[in-house]
Amino acid sequence: MSNPHRIEVTDPESTFTSGVRIVCDAPVGAPCRLWCDETECEEGASENHESHTLSDQGYCARTEGWFDDFPADCYDGDVLAFDALHSGPVILTWNGDWMVWSYDTGSTSQES
Repeated sequence: MSNPHRIEVTDPESTFTSGVRIVCDAPVGAPCRLWCDETECEEGASENHESHTLSDQGYCARTEGWFDDFPADCYDGDVLAFDALHSGPVILTWNGDWMVWSYDTGSTSQES
């Protein structure tokens, strides 16, 4: 499966408060949509997390709520790529405190 995570830029002059959003196009059952239903498994910290049955949560756990307000605050990539804000695939990474994003320069499906 190709990278389902992407940034949509509808206004290139945006200040990142509008006209920019990070979305996920992964189908039901994709790894980024799976999580266990156990309440003690926040952030996967439970010792038995891998023994739980994972189920589709109805949304992408990597994008849901992380980039709603200020996607620029969560940027963790090449400064020059950030200056050339454009729509295209992104890589989402957990930095230990929150989700961050950078452009997926290895993808061939980048939009202009």
